[in-house]
Amino acid sequence: MPANIAEWFLKESERKGLTVLWDEYVAATSHAAAHGQKSAQLRQIFEAVMNPRELIEITPEWLAEKMQRPISEIKPFFEALTRDGTLVRIAGVHVYRKTIQYIGSLIQQHFATKSTLSVGEFRDLLNITRRLAVPLLEFLDTHKYTIRREDVRLKGPNLTNLSE
Repeated sequence: MPANIAEWFLKESERKGLTVLWDEYVAATSHAAAHGQKSAQLRQIFEAVMNPRELIEITPEWLAEKMQRPISEIKPFFEALTRDGTLVRIAGVHVYRKTIQYIGSLIQQHFATKSTLSVGEFRDLLNITRRLAVPLLEFLDTHKYTIRREDVRLKGPNLTNLSE
């Protein structure tokens, strides 16, 4: 079925109360409550298995293994996490939003004693490679958590707003 017809069909069936659209899922109205419970259950498992202090690339395959769920169940869930901002895409890599917040707290601690942050200091602070440090710093610059001045970063105006 062509995508435009499928999309029209889904919207019409939702408008008529025959289906409920939730994240990447479509459920009959009679099954919507059970679907909502399933989605909430997946989110609980996700929160339980994630460690905000662990900077890792999150993929659907990694998440399926970590959550011990089939990949067919995790792929739409992964897309929903990306869409709602729970997973943040940085330089082609998906990172947990709370990990970004944790990184923000480390940078705040750094700026409590120093006025600048170099790429090397950032790399050492997170114990990561320069290849990952530079895109992360660019992400932080873009959102004004840090401000780039030549080869160093300064504390940005939004750094204190980087919280849950």
